[in-house]
Amino acid sequence: MNIPKQVERQTPRRRGDTVNTNSIIITPFPLNDSLQICLEGTGRDWKGITAENMLAAVSYAADRGVRELFLPSVSKCNGLVASPYRFGAREFGSVIVRDGVSADAVAIGPRSAVAIASADCPTLVLWSSWVRKAVVGHASRDSLLRGLVGNMVRYLHPTSEYRSHIQAFLALGIGPESFEHRFDHPTHGGRNLQMVHRVSNVLGFHCFPGPLELGRMDVFRVVEAQLSNLGVSKAHVSSDRHDTFADRLPDGTPAWHSHRRGDKSRNLVFVHWKG
Repeated sequence: MNIPKQVERQTPRRRGDTVNTNSIIITPFPLNDSLQICLEGTGRDWKGITAENMLAAVSYAADRGVRELFLPSVSKCNGLVASPYRFGAREFGSVIVRDGVSADAVAIGPRSAVAIASADCPTLVLWSSWVRKAVVGHASRDSLLRGLVGNMVRYLHPTSEYRSHIQAFLALGIGPESFEHRFDHPTHGGRNLQMVHRVSNVLGFHCFPGPLELGRMDVFRVVEAQLSNLGVSKAHVSSDRHDTFADRLPDGTPAWHSHRRGDKSRNLVFVHWKG
């Protein structure tokens, strides 16, 4: 599957694509071809990237000429954006590892990168051609509901004046057909009902395609609507269309780790800005 430099936002996410490889490089923004997203799937388990898998991430970064590697702790899904200056610093050969901060997002510049281990939650990358900065965030459902998108946008542009210069890309997330929040769920049904109606009333019912009572959340549409409400053009929002739950390799095996599929392993989403 060839990945274009930027996928048109009108192209819907496809369920169960066959992908030729689960190691993919994407250049999401035509105006900044130095910013790349590397996706690594079922060939390796990247769980524990801030602990036992840290050295593997450092080696991955060093091979790509990265000087600073940010490893935010995203497990709390707090929706926060951390300043790069809040992170501690440790040197591993040619790479400075910056970690020790609980946050969903961090800003990067040239020769720096963010590594996030995820199973179904997509990674959101915002880039502003006006200030020439990028912010990378772990866009889980809970993070989105806790204001992640607004925090990322305001980090780049505190006021709405220059937000038309922001471009957004959503990488490697679960498709809506597999991301159900059913109203009849024996444990979470009531909470699902409240969440679906709250999101629909604010962002639109198109965020839940199909019967509403199934609560099939389209994370791309949620992010797109949130960005639009903040002054970012829908024409500047795109995604890679991958579905962590359903995509398959040519031999029929899963291309990506998926928590909803019962897989406890994690994919690697590595976003770096080449120097």
